[in-house]
Amino acid sequence: MATYNVQEYKDGDWKGFKFTVKQFDSAAEAVEAIGESNVLALLNQQVASRIRAKVKNSLPKGLNEDDLKTQQSRLQEKHHDGILFSSDDADKWKPDQRELTPTAMFKLAQAAFNSGKIEEGNDLLKQMASMMGEA
Repeated sequence: MATYNVQEYKDGDWKGFKFTVKQFDSAAEAVEAIGESNVLALLNQQVASRIRAKVKNSLPKGLNEDDLKTQQSRLQEKHHDGILFSSDDADKWKPDQRELTPTAMFKLAQAAFNSGKIEEGNDLLKQMASMMGEA
């Protein structure tokens, strides 16, 4: 059975005003309430939004003009068609899956080295370097 959540505007001109959002407990319940085409449209919109954000977040930020051109050239060399996230990537994507950042890999490598797992630490550093080279 659907539940209703009251949400509130936290800032801006309408701060303090509230609205109710219906939250469905199953796909079948959502389809029954708003129709299959609407459920699919909302789902596809959310998937596209999350993949767009994932790709955008994987790109380097705050680059000066020369560094930006260099990074863009690298991406164009690697992705001749301009597609940064392929259909294979889309098939593998799951909304609850998170990739490790270079910083997280570095911390894991440090932990591996500290516990005497030198080969594992070296592998993580290689993966980290590879990720940073792709950016």
